[in-house]
Amino acid sequence: MSVYMYNKIDIGKINFDNRPYKKIKSINVIGDDNIVQNIVKSIYYIDINYLGNPLYVQIPCFKLTNIIDDVVELVINNDFYNFIQSLESYIIDIVHDKSETWFLGRKFTMNKIINCLVSNVNRLNDDYYLSLLLSKNISLYDKCKNKISLEKLKAMKSVDIVCIVKITNLQFIDNRFICNLVIEQAKIINEMQIVEYSIIDSENSLDKNSLDKNSLDENSLDENSLDDEYYKE
Repeated sequence: MSVYMYNKIDIGKINFDNRPYKKIKSINVIGDDNIVQNIVKSIYYIDINYLGNPLYVQIPCFKLTNIIDDVVELVINNDFYNFIQSLESYIIDIVHDKSETWFLGRKFTMNKIINCLVSNVNRLNDDYYLSLLLSKNISLYDKCKNKISLEKLKAMKSVDIVCIVKITNLQFIDNRFICNLVIEQAKIINEMQIVEYSIIDSENSLDKNSLDKNSLDENSLDENSLDDEYYKE
């Protein structure tokens, strides 16, 4: 598996399959009454490759701010935001060029494609938030390269994380489409807090504690040596 740093990718060499494929999926949508409904939809995908292979990209260390279901949210910097913008602009051009081939002779206008693209980045005030999907087979590590569980990551708040992201495919549903970015591997940079008792007790310390306890037990047998104020139950 080849992994590229994001700033070493030649976006113009990213390739797309010639034909979309369809999957029938059950998805949750929010209706006009703000009630979540489960509906069945036909979703079309176009796979992405780079020089004939899957495209894995390592992104810089960013702050993870939220995990909801299988979606992760990171705060990104301007450089990586510019990379995402360049990628999405390239995708818009590709969809415009290939729409007739992909969609049975229908040619979409540039404005329609721009309006139909769902960006992976949202801006709030001066910050950019990137949304990524979690792979079903994600591998997570701490800074010492020990594996950790997804449940442990979800329990942590506001951590710094380095990710390997697979730029997987384009996903079309109804009149919207998005480029799926999937986290395949990640390393948590923050120090992991020790929760359970982990101090290594020396044998000498254990022997001394044992002697102190025995001594205390012997003294406690002599009731006359104890002040009544402290001995009363």
